[in-house]
Amino acid sequence: MIHSSKIQDVLTRPKRPKIQSTFIGAFGITIRILASPLLALAIAIAVWIFPNGRIRVVLESLLLIVTASAALMVIAYLFRWRDYIIGLEKLLANLRIAVLGSANIDDTEESALTYQIISLENSAGTVSLVVHVPHGSGLRAGSRLAATITATGEIWGVVEVTTLDNVRARAKPVNRLNAAFWEVLEDRMLSDPTPPPGMHLEPAIEGQLASLLGSIGTTGDNSQ
Repeated sequence: MIHSSKIQDVLTRPKRPKIQSTFIGAFGITIRILASPLLALAIAIAVWIFPNGRIRVVLESLLLIVTASAALMVIAYLFRWRDYIIGLEKLLANLRIAVLGSANIDDTEESALTYQIISLENSAGTVSLVVHVPHGSGLRAGSRLAATITATGEIWGVVEVTTLDNVRARAKPVNRLNAAFWEVLEDRMLSDPTPPPGMHLEPAIEGQLASLLGSIGTTGDNSQ
């Protein structure tokens, strides 16, 4: 689990590489000019116009230099994209750890990020969601899950796991964001225990982590 003081550091989005900043300073500007495809095309046309003499030799040498410079720039740019992709993979791994830790779910290779509601139960007058527990899901007593509308991603409440066995868990609502929805479930939990359609559970993201995830799409957008 990532400590809250380090969440922002590990969830910083890597900066997307930008070809204009592959090299820095005057040397970089020179290299970019030499690596310009338009310059290479201009030299190639000049070689065609001057088929003989010393000018052709000079132009051919210059064309070789420009072509080599362009190849080096492409290679450098590809390496920056490789580092960018590695950074994104690291971000996703850290994000998974942070989300599971925030929801009080054990981080295992089989830890799930979505859970299926299989039925409703009456628990001392309060509706309890019965949840399918995949093998190695990481759920435990105290895990908090968000009741989410699958089609829209809207969260209608948060439930907390109270008991679980090898195949299923029971979770009670602890935050009824859509109070009418939970009232309907409690009205029909004895006569119709079927799960609410179009809904699933996922790790609840609250507090500081929720705020940081809201800004993750803009963090690091400025290319370097």
